[in-house]
Amino acid sequence: MKRLLLMISLNVGYSTGELGIGQFTGRISLVSAPFHLTFGFGRLSTLLDEI
Repeated sequence: MKRLLLMISLNVGYSTGELGIGQFTGRISLVSAPFHLTFGFGRLSTLLDEI
């Protein structure tokens, strides 16, 4: 459970950082990538319910 929460925290931090840098630099690829990571985050969140 602790590892899963750590992975979710890392995922949220990375997504937020990537989105911020993408907004700052104006690169579309850096803005769209966090939305793809959000789907992975959603899957990890559903795993929490299954535990």
